[in-house]
Amino acid sequence: MMNCALRDLQETLTRSKLDAYLTVVADSHLSEYIAPHFEIVRHLSGFTGTNANLLVTPTQAWLWTDSRYWEQARIELDGSGVILMRWGEDGVSDPLTFLENVNQKSPITLALNPALFSIGNYQKFENKVSRVKPIDEAFEALFWENRPPLVFHDIWEVTIGEAVEVKLNRLKAKLRAWAKDENIAPDCAILASLRLDDVAWLTNLRGSDIAYNPVFYSGILIGTNQQHLFINEEKLPLALKEKAIGAGFEIHPYEAFDCVAQKLTDSGHTILADFDEINAKLLSLPRENLRSVKWPIALLKAIKCEAEIKGMKKALALDALAQKEAIAEIRKRSASGEILTESQCAQILHDAHAKQPEFITESFATSAATGPNAALPHYEPIPGKDAKLIAPCLLLIDSGAHYSCGTTDTTRVYTIGEIEDFDSDELQAIRDDYTAVFKGLTALSEASFEKGTCGADIDYLAHEPIRALGIDYGHGTGHGVGFILNVHESPPTISSNRRKSAEVALEPGMIHSIEPGIYREGIRGIR
Repeated sequence: MMNCALRDLQETLTRSKLDAYLTVVADSHLSEYIAPHFEIVRHLSGFTGTNANLLVTPTQAWLWTDSRYWEQARIELDGSGVILMRWGEDGVSDPLTFLENVNQKSPITLALNPALFSIGNYQKFENKVSRVKPIDEAFEALFWENRPPLVFHDIWEVTIGEAVEVKLNRLKAKLRAWAKDENIAPDCAILASLRLDDVAWLTNLRGSDIAYNPVFYSGILIGTNQQHLFINEEKLPLALKEKAIGAGFEIHPYEAFDCVAQKLTDSGHTILADFDEINAKLLSLPRENLRSVKWPIALLKAIKCEAEIKGMKKALALDALAQKEAIAEIRKRSASGEILTESQCAQILHDAHAKQPEFITESFATSAATGPNAALPHYEPIPGKDAKLIAPCLLLIDSGAHYSCGTTDTTRVYTIGEIEDFDSDELQAIRDDYTAVFKGLTALSEASFEKGTCGADIDYLAHEPIRALGIDYGHGTGHGVGFILNVHESPPTISSNRRKSAEVALEPGMIHSIEPGIYREGIRGIR
């Protein structure tokens, strides 16, 4: 049954004489994980995944998501009136092509909130439809009355790694080079970023404004002779505020970013930003005062220093101890006859994590899955709706944590019950799948390659043993891991179907996950 919010939106489109409304899973910082204030897709459709485009017209609605979420979306959209579009499946148009085809038949006006789209994506939609109508949260309030407020939390400092002044000097050296390439006077070049992990890395500050991500709502404008930090000052302790000022930052209210950017362009400055990583509200500035640069801070952040690498190794050791303790308890309680649920297993692991010194929080929601649920790559158990562990069975745990020394992302598959109690044919099938995934993991993790090699160049190594079984996985093989930052760190990635993976060379100091998998729908998952 269609929910009231979706119906209200469709009525709003009709009253406003708008042909369609498109939204995505994002916030104004283009974060992968978002706070409840930005969960528009979930509010309208019930879908809880981290990647989706939702298109709504006065009479219909479609949701696009990638293969990680196809099965989850099928379940969550059931009865909602929203049509699932399996993004990447043969014969399924992507949102841009879909809109272009519709527009060719009948010109459409598309409502978009520029705060939720990168400049690059926003301009693509502008080129596919007759007209884009910019809307804002006032429009969204017409179908979301009791929207959760934006919540700010306390900010704290990371003490491992390079000093802020060192990072700023490195960044300003790059800024001078970009200014020269663009024929801009060095003092007139201003680098803009609203990426929360960029700001956190540059300032050595952390927060908890988004669950599982130790970041805080913020932005920066950096020039060769000036630097502006936009932040909720009430959440910044006085000592850290003084430290930031000492490093040369002028501190502004979080909401002042657009105003200060406007003043800078009015005074003749040129804003440089990654057009794929900053929201399209920047297009309100004169186009002649905007320039695009690729990953101005992200590539600096992706290469960890020796102290950060040492800390990450320590975090992995702590994580291994937590996993060992948790699975021992799960097996012991299961052997005693207790029927545990997936949610209980996730809680047991949380308690084991929390016992480790330096633990801060999980780096993402733990996926503890057995049976068919393990075939859902981003499954998250919900108490009362999750499965029970009936031995003998497999338990897949995909988990991670932030410690004050680093961040982890770990996936393991465990047997629950005695091996000899498994059906012999089933056990052999499990071993075949596990062996193929293990071979893919080791082939990639032990690979040697030339300087300049990109993730896309070596991704096949993880796939080959799995493809030999006549099956494959659709998600990327690996991603960068932040240092007490986002567990999915961009742009480093290992994938054969992601543009960034073919553009970013793997370099010493980058830290990647490697997570090939086999997902047999309705049966099991191995990763």
